[in-house]
Amino acid sequence: MKETMKIATIIARILLGLIFVVFGSNAFLHFIPMGPLPKGVAGEYLHALFISRYVHVVGVFQVVGGLLLLIGRFVPLGLTILGAIIVNIWLFHILMAPEGL
Repeated sequence: MKETMKIATIIARILLGLIFVVFGSNAFLHFIPMGPLPKGVAGEYLHALFISRYVHVVGVFQVVGGLLLLIGRFVPLGLTILGAIIVNIWLFHILMAPEGL
C-alpha cells in the first residue's frame, strides 16, 4: 500500500510539472492557440496583462515551478509557487469570468 502511494505521488508530481512547463512555455512560444478574449472587465484585464507582458512573468514562474516538480528537488518550493498561480487563476474565474468555469 505504501509503495502504491509513493508511485501515485511521483506520477501526480510529474504530470503537474509537465502541465505547468508546457503551458508556461506557451507564454513565450505560442504553440497552443488561444481562444478569443472574454468580453467585459475580464477581457480588459487579460488585455492589460498581455500588453504589459505580465503574462511572460507568470510564464517564467510556471516553468520554474514545473521544473522544480519534475526534477524532484525543492518540491515544496515548486508547489508554493504553483499554488499561488493556481489560486489567482481560480479567483479570476470566480470573480471576473464565472462563465468560464
